[in-house]
Amino acid sequence: MIPHSALAFVDLDDLGSLNDLDESWEDGDKALCGVAAQLSEQFGHEYVARWGADEYLEFAPLSTAQQLVDSLQKVLGHCRSELVVSGRPITFSAGVTDIIDCDVEAARARAEKTVKRAKRSGTPVVIEDQ
Repeated sequence: MIPHSALAFVDLDDLGSLNDLDESWEDGDKALCGVAAQLSEQFGHEYVARWGADEYLEFAPLSTAQQLVDSLQKVLGHCRSELVVSGRPITFSAGVTDIIDCDVEAARARAEKTVKRAKRSGTPVVIEDQ
């Protein structure tokens, strides 16, 4: 039996506008590093990976999608209250899915699609529709 696991696709909100305010991109770097530190503190360095410019993948072994959502909500709360760059709280959106049959690439694609739904709806963390 394959142990249950979940995956999140995390995308920082408004990083482009933050970089537009600071042409050296130092504020954007602070935001990226701050979110990475918050995710790593919650989940461990070995389970968090930067995927793109302002995106991270979070692997949660032995967790359900709902458990991962609950943990990401905690991280988001910490970011909003503790990670303020140029007077702006740093937030992110996340799409979360269960990993089914160990197909991690399919889970990543589902989570990436789900984060787009999160951004459109204004809901920070969304679980994939099953």
